[in-house]
Amino acid sequence: MIRYEKAELKRSKRYLNRHSRRQFRRRAARFSRSEAPRIHDRYKIAAFAFWGVLALTGLISFLAEKPTVSDIENRPLEKPPKVSAAAFADGQLTVDFSLYYSDTFPLREWMIEQAAFLRGLRGVKGEDDVIIRLDAGASEGRDGNVEEDPGADAGTNDGQTADAILAGTAFARVIGGDFIPDRRVTEPLPDMDGERKGGVLMVGTTVLELYGFNEASNAAYADIVGAFGERHKDTIATSVMVAPTNVEFKIPDRYREMTDSQYEAISFIYNRLPAAVNKVWVYNTLAAHSDEDIYFRTDHHWTGLGAYYAYCEYARSKKLSVAPLESYGQVRHEGFLGSLYNSMGGNSLLKENPDYLIAYRPRIGYTMTGYEGSDMSGAMPLHFAQEPQEIPGSNKYLAYAAGDLPYVSIVTENKNGRRLLVIKESFANAMLPFLAENYEEIHVIDFRYYKGDVEAFVQAHAINEALFLNYAASAGSSTQVERLRQLFAPQ
Repeated sequence: MIRYEKAELKRSKRYLNRHSRRQFRRRAARFSRSEAPRIHDRYKIAAFAFWGVLALTGLISFLAEKPTVSDIENRPLEKPPKVSAAAFADGQLTVDFSLYYSDTFPLREWMIEQAAFLRGLRGVKGEDDVIIRLDAGASEGRDGNVEEDPGADAGTNDGQTADAILAGTAFARVIGGDFIPDRRVTEPLPDMDGERKGGVLMVGTTVLELYGFNEASNAAYADIVGAFGERHKDTIATSVMVAPTNVEFKIPDRYREMTDSQYEAISFIYNRLPAAVNKVWVYNTLAAHSDEDIYFRTDHHWTGLGAYYAYCEYARSKKLSVAPLESYGQVRHEGFLGSLYNSMGGNSLLKENPDYLIAYRPRIGYTMTGYEGSDMSGAMPLHFAQEPQEIPGSNKYLAYAAGDLPYVSIVTENKNGRRLLVIKESFANAMLPFLAENYEEIHVIDFRYYKGDVEAFVQAHAINEALFLNYAASAGSSTQVERLRQLFAPQ
């Protein structure tokens, strides 16, 4: 009986297996005749749609007018690469084209704006996005709003010498070969709620760019500047000005540990420099006026007023005469939202409380020419103090010196034989109109974009003075310092 039941069970399994296989074959056949073609067609449609979108995007990108400035990022965009056999052979053409295409991709500005908006919706996110609250019972102080004073950026000094304008500002001293700077104590922002996003901290309606000290980069910056000063000590009077930023003076005490000391960083650089370099100590000059609008609240740059005070300190170190600020022509721009506004993800409170910008025009006649290429190609006439209608979009910082080109030449009506080379990034733009008062020629090289041989340039233009003008974060950035190094060792 048991043997019979086992035999029946085996026959049943064989039948079920054969039946299942037949059922599977029948279903597969029906599927092949009906469903498979439809799925195949859907795949083909999806593939054609995907490649069609790519082709259309490429066509639009090729035919559309290319922007030259990013309003969102407040910077000039990459220009079309120059095609050459050498650039193709060493791979530079591919790199340059990739940078150009990524900068001019269709809808790029809109995508950046939407990404910033979405980041702003995330709220508290780990270490990069932190809402900082006061302890219970702490006082909030003022609301952080800055009242606009129409005359605040016009200046009130009427002296004709830098000493008169900067009266009371402490000097730095050189003792036994060491640079010994004094340090002026300033009044920070009120102790109130702060919001941090990555490398910036917003307190009230002021955004502060946090600073991190990099010893290797600051040392390399000092060595590059020092080497230039030593090489040309008999023919070129070299100066350096490293400017602190607003965070140094305005960060509330409770957040002080978030940022490193720019006082110590700039002192480190200056003490590493040789005696051949004139070290312009603007730290105390700016600290003495830190209760004025010398920095923007939504941008990392100083204002025209801050640049003027720094210019006066430079003039004092060089024994140059200066003119009162109110004697310069002025152009005012309302509604300026700068780089730190974008870093905060387009914060609505900042948008409701924008900065204003005042650009200054030299009193002396001048001719200003910008060049898109380091080989003096792409010449274009420029001028200081751009009018609002001359600046497309929101990048109002262009008003100072019409932007950041690789090379700009300024020839004034002065006939004093003084020819100044300024090696800079965008921080110097606001100071250039004031420097025009003291020089016959000013040659401005933006080390981020210039690709020529600076040593040959110095000889060709008979340069007899040089100024390295950078802000602390740039002088301590490994990327920026490498670009500066390449300026003196062109590939």
